[in-house]
Amino acid sequence: MSVFPRRVFLRSLRYFSSAGSIFIVWSSDIRASRANF
Repeated sequence: MSVFPRRVFLRSLRYFSSAGSIFIVWSSDIRASRANF
């Protein structure tokens, strides 16, 4: 098993956190638009 570089880990962690926040905003936006109809 190869050692995972810390730089790559931090980069993927930052990417996943930003994608998660975008997904949360997107899902809440869909929920709000559903409530309007």
